[in-house]
Amino acid sequence: NHHIYLQGLWRNTSESLKHARDTENYEDYLAIKFFARTVNVVMGFENESYEVKVTMNGSPISKSHAGADIWYNTEDNSFVTVDRSDMYRLIKLPEFEGHELKVSSNSSEFAVFAYTFGSYLD
Repeated sequence: NHHIYLQGLWRNTSESLKHARDTENYEDYLAIKFFARTVNVVMGFENESYEVKVTMNGSPISKSHAGADIWYNTEDNSFVTVDRSDMYRLIKLPEFEGHELKVSSNSSEFAVFAYTFGSYLD
């Protein structure tokens, strides 16, 4: 739990994991198994905004479980647009649960600095 798994080419910098190439089909990703109610990810911005595809258990985030920063394309895939270095709210579950989260981008600008996990109900 809470270990990060990498697929593809990545650079391990002193503060982040940075995607090391441009891709076309979101084939490179970071995956993490988590137990939480909310999941947030701190992602970096340098030169241009980019989209990050977000899945939970291999499927798009359901609208009932989507964090405030999630949006959907015409095929109902879940994304977040990174247009500033900040914490992005990805998942908000009704109860404390375990799942697998994957984040992927086609951009070489994609950088992940930290994950935060919440466990308390409102």
